[in-house]
Amino acid sequence: MNIPKWEDRSIFTSNLLNPAFCGEVIRRTIVQYCKDSGKQGLPFSLAFFILPIILHKETRKLLPKSKRTKLHEWLTLNEKLKIIILPRIKYLTPYTRESILFLAKHNVIEFNKSGDIVPLVKRTKKFDSEYTTEISEIFKTADKLGKWINTFPSVKITYTFFGIKP
Repeated sequence: MNIPKWEDRSIFTSNLLNPAFCGEVIRRTIVQYCKDSGKQGLPFSLAFFILPIILHKETRKLLPKSKRTKLHEWLTLNEKLKIIILPRIKYLTPYTRESILFLAKHNVIEFNKSGDIVPLVKRTKKFDSEYTTEISEIFKTADKLGKWINTFPSVKITYTFFGIKP
């Protein structure tokens, strides 16, 4: 799927899926992943799970309360996710790429020799009071997902759990 030009995007798409907003969601997830795991960067291919999980309100609410919940347990408890996440990943892939490019262009992230996404900007000031309730929830969930992704098995196994051929 090719991403539509800005002038061809609906207002909804332009607002929700703009690269600055989606990039901030991805950045927050990566920062928390690195902080929690002690690793330098997030494997590039795992970035494509971030927006489909976080931007969909129902999926966001299904995230486990604890990072002790294993990915396969979560998917077993929420079987329908395997069916609905794959089309969302496919739909949001161009927007994820656009957001990652936006972050890289603005020196917010870079790629290490392994191809992992490394955060360069780790904002310490929080402006959550300026956001709507839903945006605050999305950003908090991005932090939570960053901690939880750290517990995922290898990238290949993660993709297999979701029914995606790596």
